[in-house]
Amino acid sequence: MEVVEGTIGQIAMRNMEADSGRAALSAIEVGHRQLRRVMLTEPLSQALESGKFARVLVWRGLTQGLVTRPFVAAVEVDGKTYKSHRVLRMTLVKILLWMILVVGIGSVSPVLGVFVAACIIGFYAKNCLDFMRFGNH
Repeated sequence: MEVVEGTIGQIAMRNMEADSGRAALSAIEVGHRQLRRVMLTEPLSQALESGKFARVLVWRGLTQGLVTRPFVAAVEVDGKTYKSHRVLRMTLVKILLWMILVVGIGSVSPVLGVFVAACIIGFYAKNCLDFMRFGNH
């Protein structure tokens, strides 16, 4: 996970999916950084306002955005923290999907399979802890 903080600049919305409550953004300016093509839930997008100072927690996942899109997991604006309720459920789903690969690796080399499984679980455990601690000062 990456925390980006600064004054919110321009927010460029690309498309909205009303049924799923998600918005695909082409860009969000946070301080001097531009976050491009990130997914964002509707409540979090409403919390972001141009001109306000914010901290944005971006989840890139194990593939660092190569397979899945990065998404904004939480934002903190004016001392209030807004978090996506989908993060922990999606983490469990992603761990289970990665374990399919681990089973394949484990069938070739059990030691390597255990090592890869430990790395994947450690990565997601660290990110979940970062998510739960975000906004708690």
